[in-house]
Amino acid sequence: MGALVQGLNPKAWLAVFCSLSAFVLPLADRAMGLVVFAALFGAICWLSLALWAWGGARIGQGRMRLFNRLMALALALSVAWLLARTFM
Repeated sequence: MGALVQGLNPKAWLAVFCSLSAFVLPLADRAMGLVVFAALFGAICWLSLALWAWGGARIGQGRMRLFNRLMALALALSVAWLLARTFM
Protein backbone atom coordinates (compact mmCIF):
# COMPACT_ATOMS: atom_id res chain seq x y z
CA MET A 1 0.00 0.00 0.00
CA GLY A 2 2.86 2.39 0.80
CA ALA A 3 4.27 2.05 -2.70
CA LEU A 4 1.12 3.61 -4.12
CA VAL A 5 1.61 6.89 -2.24
CA GLN A 6 5.30 7.40 -3.05
CA GLY A 7 4.31 10.15 -5.48
CA LEU A 8 3.25 12.18 -2.44
CA ASN A 9 6.63 11.84 -0.71
CA PRO A 10 8.21 15.33 -0.48
CA LYS A 11 11.69 13.86 0.13
CA ALA A 12 11.45 11.91 -3.11
CA TRP A 13 10.49 15.05 -5.06
CA LEU A 14 13.36 17.00 -3.50
CA ALA A 15 15.77 14.21 -4.43
CA VAL A 16 14.50 14.23 -8.01
CA PHE A 17 14.75 18.00 -8.41
CA CYS A 18 18.19 18.20 -6.78
CA SER A 19 19.52 15.33 -8.87
CA LEU A 20 17.96 16.65 -12.05
CA SER A 21 19.55 20.06 -11.57
CA ALA A 22 22.95 18.39 -11.55
CA PHE A 23 22.30 16.92 -15.02
CA VAL A 24 21.18 19.95 -17.01
CA LEU A 25 22.14 19.30 -20.62
CA PRO A 26 22.36 21.58 -23.65
CA LEU A 27 19.01 22.29 -25.29
CA ALA A 28 19.58 19.86 -28.19
CA ASP A 29 20.22 16.88 -25.87
CA ARG A 30 17.79 17.76 -23.09
CA ALA A 31 14.98 15.33 -24.02
CA MET A 32 17.27 12.32 -24.34
CA GLY A 33 19.09 13.28 -21.14
CA LEU A 34 15.77 13.47 -19.32
CA VAL A 35 14.78 10.01 -20.55
CA VAL A 36 18.11 8.52 -19.47
CA PHE A 37 17.92 10.31 -16.11
CA ALA A 38 14.36 9.10 -15.46
CA ALA A 39 15.25 5.51 -16.34
CA LEU A 40 18.37 5.47 -14.15
CA PHE A 41 16.76 7.32 -11.24
CA GLY A 42 13.69 5.08 -11.36
CA ALA A 43 15.74 1.89 -11.44
CA ILE A 44 18.05 3.00 -8.63
CA CYS A 45 15.15 4.16 -6.44
CA TRP A 46 13.18 0.99 -7.06
CA LEU A 47 16.17 -1.20 -6.22
CA SER A 48 17.03 0.68 -3.03
CA LEU A 49 13.39 0.68 -1.89
CA ALA A 50 13.11 -3.05 -2.62
CA LEU A 51 16.28 -3.75 -0.61
CA TRP A 52 15.03 -1.71 2.36
CA ALA A 53 11.67 -3.52 2.28
CA TRP A 54 13.36 -6.91 1.99
CA GLY A 55 15.72 -6.12 4.87
CA GLY A 56 12.91 -4.78 7.03
CA ALA A 57 10.85 -7.91 6.49
CA ARG A 58 13.76 -10.18 7.43
CA ILE A 59 14.93 -8.43 10.60
CA GLY A 60 13.57 -9.51 13.97
CA GLN A 61 12.16 -7.28 16.73
CA GLY A 62 15.30 -7.48 18.88
CA ARG A 63 17.53 -6.54 15.98
CA MET A 64 15.13 -3.80 14.89
CA ARG A 65 15.75 -1.90 18.13
CA LEU A 66 19.52 -2.19 17.62
CA PHE A 67 19.17 -1.11 14.00
CA ASN A 68 17.07 1.91 14.98
CA ARG A 69 19.64 2.94 17.59
CA LEU A 70 22.49 2.59 15.12
CA MET A 71 20.61 4.68 12.55
CA ALA A 72 19.89 7.34 15.19
CA LEU A 73 23.58 7.42 16.09
CA ALA A 74 24.56 7.72 12.43
CA LEU A 75 22.10 10.59 11.99
CA ALA A 76 23.38 12.40 15.09
CA LEU A 77 26.99 11.97 13.98
CA SER A 78 26.28 13.25 10.48
CA VAL A 79 24.49 16.33 11.87
CA ALA A 80 27.38 16.98 14.27
CA TRP A 81 29.86 16.63 11.41
CA LEU A 82 27.85 19.04 9.22
CA LEU A 83 27.57 21.58 12.04
CA ALA A 84 31.29 21.30 12.77
CA ARG A 85 32.14 21.82 9.07
CA THR A 86 29.76 24.78 8.85
CA PHE A 87 31.15 26.68 11.81
CA MET A 88 34.86 25.91 11.34
